[in-house]
Amino acid sequence: MRPSAVTALLVALVCVPTQHLRAATNPKPTSRAALPTNPAVAESIPDLLADGCAVAADRCWHQGDYVGVAFFNAMVVALDPSDVDAWSNYAWITWAGLYKDAEALSILRRGVRANPNRYELYAELGAELQRQKRYKESEETFAKALRFSPPPLVWNQYAHAIEKGGDPERAASVWREMLRRFPDWPLSQVNLDRLRRHGLIRESTPTTSG
Repeated sequence: MRPSAVTALLVALVCVPTQHLRAATNPKPTSRAALPTNPAVAESIPDLLADGCAVAADRCWHQGDYVGVAFFNAMVVALDPSDVDAWSNYAWITWAGLYKDAEALSILRRGVRANPNRYELYAELGAELQRQKRYKESEETFAKALRFSPPPLVWNQYAHAIEKGGDPERAASVWREMLRRFPDWPLSQVNLDRLRRHGLIRESTPTTSG
């Protein structure tokens, strides 16, 4: 049975270290006027609950309870929409453990809307679209990720989406650009060599002077 929201909150509270709970509550007040007035205390409660739900999700994972993993990650992103790792975990378990591809895409799109100025969830969405062989959409999504200074891995995924979409020459141009931007990233040259070896791109013509 899917755990109720009340159960989730109780589990989260149980998982929160007691010292944090003591810091977030005051056992002494006897009237509303005596309640803590420090806004940081109240603001910390959603974070504590999110941490507890993350612990609960991990426990569910080790128990093979994939519905529980999805549920508690859903709780985490509801409490903290900026947690891109939780969005990623939520989407991954939804398709890999629960076999719900369309729902996984919906989760990632919601995550992107909640974090429009970060590359991580654009990259996750691009990878999921690529896994579903929706290469044009994957390419367009990775292109959005590139606006936010992602690491070379995301550029590499972008190039693969272009190649799998049927345009190896344009993919090669991305890998050549990566040679310039990320000279220590080895896979750019590896992929260019692979494309040449299989006759998928034209050999570059060396320039001469004089």
